[in-house]
Amino acid sequence: MGNKWLKIILAASLALNLAFVSTFIYKNTTAKNSPAKEAAKSDAGLKLQKEQKEELDTILKKFRINKLKFKQDILEKRMDIIDELGAHDYDLEKIKTKIDELNKLENRLNLDFVDTLVRITNTLDSKQRLNFLCRLSENWFFIRRGQK
Repeated sequence: MGNKWLKIILAASLALNLAFVSTFIYKNTTAKNSPAKEAAKSDAGLKLQKEQKEELDTILKKFRINKLKFKQDILEKRMDIIDELGAHDYDLEKIKTKIDELNKLENRLNLDFVDTLVRITNTLDSKQRLNFLCRLSENWFFIRRGQK
């Protein structure tokens, strides 16, 4: 029975380590001026009016600040999980609790992201909203216009 739990914990540890390494490699090999980053700019082809641009800048600034807080909390929670996994006398229930806490933080970040998208689309007129959602879909699903 103990051997089974050791295998589960080692697999979880390996998965977390692979996630960290993959993220590090991805961030260091991704082009700095990729199309996704260009499309993420608040005025990317939307032909915004001055008031809209100011409103979007305010919305995005608030989201970025919240995102930094969430990402820091998420990183700390991941480090707690790894520390617990590395302990000789680890407590599986403690690890499960920390994973639940991590999932809640990630869920709150996702909800904040969707709330920000709703606030952005409410600022845009119908033509701008359609263009914004089209660009968002291209970036989420890695689709380029004219590509089949």
